[in-house]
Amino acid sequence: MKKLFEYLGSLNFAVICGFAITGLLITGSLTMLAFPEAYKGLQGEDIKFFIFNAGPIHFWFYLLVIVFGLFVFNLFLCTLRAFKKKRQKFGWKITVYGSTIAHIAVIMALTSHLISGLTVREGMPRYITETDAVTGATGKAPKLKMRILKVDDAYYENGEP
Repeated sequence: MKKLFEYLGSLNFAVICGFAITGLLITGSLTMLAFPEAYKGLQGEDIKFFIFNAGPIHFWFYLLVIVFGLFVFNLFLCTLRAFKKKRQKFGWKITVYGSTIAHIAVIMALTSHLISGLTVREGMPRYITETDAVTGATGKAPKLKMRILKVDDAYYENGEP
């Protein structure tokens, strides 16, 4: 069991997770392009879409969640091991804990993305037309009103916006 935890907290396992995450994100991008009808209604970071519309077409996402979970576990074990070693060798000298703090920051970022993805508000995006007045997030008219006077489109030579 100790060897398993050592491997799960190793750099080798982190690299494997990184390649797996990259491969699954590529798979997901290609799947979304190939089957856009299966992803109608998906907006931004909405993880609930994959929960409420479960199906085999989303296999890449479910595997991605598992691999991300393993990666966060790897970061946690690596952080603990590094913290113990640095504390034994250097005590509480703050300047040696930079990489440990970076690992904690990555864990916090991944956790915050998970929370925001699970708590995203549903609803259609609001499109502003040329005659709409901006009313702000509260729905009340602000003291300053704005109006769009002109909208221009720009495209590259290959037709992409």
